[in-house]
Formats: sequence, C-alpha cells, structure tokens
Amino acid sequence: MSFDQFRRRDDLQTGPPDHLPPSPSTRLKVPPDGQLDPPQPETVRPYDVEVTWLEAVVEALDALGQFNTSIMQPYGSGAPFLRVVGHGGARLAETIRVRRVTGDDSVRGVWSWDEDVAGEGDPLEAAKAIHRVTCPRM
Repeated sequence: MSFDQFRRRDDLQTGPPDHLPPSPSTRLKVPPDGQLDPPQPETVRPYDVEVTWLEAVVEALDALGQFNTSIMQPYGSGAPFLRVVGHGGARLAETIRVRRVTGDDSVRGVWSWDEDVAGEGDPLEAAKAIHRVTCPRM
C-alpha cells in the first residue's frame, strides 16, 4: 500500500476556503413564508470515537515531548491510525490502531503486532507505553 492511498486528517476540508465568498449554491435559502426547516440531529460519523481517542493520545504524547505524530485515515471508510516516530537516536516508529471492546463499546489502542497497548484504554497510560517503545532508554 503506497502513501498516496492515505490522507491526513488535518488536510481534510469541511467547506470552501475562508478567503473565497460563499457561492450562490451554498448560501442559506429562506422559503417565501420565512420558515426554516428545523435543525437536523447531529449525525455521528464513523470512527469519531476512535479519532477522539487517538487525538487524546497525541495530546498526551505532546506533553511528554520527543515525538512526531500523525493521525491518518485511508481513503474511503478505513479506520484511522496513529503514526508515531520517536526523536531518540534510533528514531523508532510505531503504528497504533484502535479497536472497540465488545460489551462496553470502549476503545483500546493496538500495537502493530496485534497486542493491546497498556492502560486499558486510558490515553495517558497508552502514551507512556508508546514512549517506552519508541524512545527506549539504553
């Protein structure tokens, strides 16, 4: 699988660029009677829980320092994952995926070798475990 098949989550745009005025098709159209449709309930996008957990891990890793991190998601409906590169001498890297726990619908981090990351879903404990793997003390 090549890098071109992936997109960075922070590269995704949710609307037109800020420097352009809205096009006529994107402006709010008010019916002649002045009544707007009631607001629609907010839809939950697939993988919102996973992305939220990965973002919490990135924040914890940022607090620890010594990392380059990227949350990535394959095009289409692929599951997001976290790519972590340590700044240590070896520049070790790791890919962290997320899995849902059956029963309580919580999430856990998963190492590239299919073992759960320590911490039982706690982002801070997961960040500490990732730190131990990607920046080992020699």
